[in-house]
Amino acid sequence: MKAVLYGPVLACVIAASTAAADKAADDLAALKGDWKVADALQAGTGDFLKPFSKGGKAADAARVEGDKLLFLQGKDQLSEFQVKLDPSKSPPTIDLVSGKDTYLGIYELKGDTFRVCLVKGKKRPTDLTGKKEGTKSVVAFTLTRSK
Repeated sequence: MKAVLYGPVLACVIAASTAAADKAADDLAALKGDWKVADALQAGTGDFLKPFSKGGKAADAARVEGDKLLFLQGKDQLSEFQVKLDPSKSPPTIDLVSGKDTYLGIYELKGDTFRVCLVKGKKRPTDLTGKKEGTKSVVAFTLTRSK
């Protein structure tokens, strides 16, 4: 009798997992292309900000190619990250991975506006502006699609 119950439960778990993976793929596909930085907040010290700024100036653009997110300043590429999205969470989560560094974040994608807030460490930010993170190293970007 127990084996009969596990089949439908397992099917529901697999279906939910597949739906979440499909939504992540859809969001990643929607991010493809070039983005302008409309607003940026960078707080913290040390190497944390290096992938997102150069010469004290924040990245002014970003590009999504496949599962890669590039931060740019003019024509210079500042960094390249592998993107992992989980839109099934509330708020949706984003992980940016480059070598041994992982930045944990949250994101919002609405039409031609992409907002992301990132911290380096074990605890995700709690809001998209980054202002609630206090003295923690945080970056928050509002990106608009380049046309």
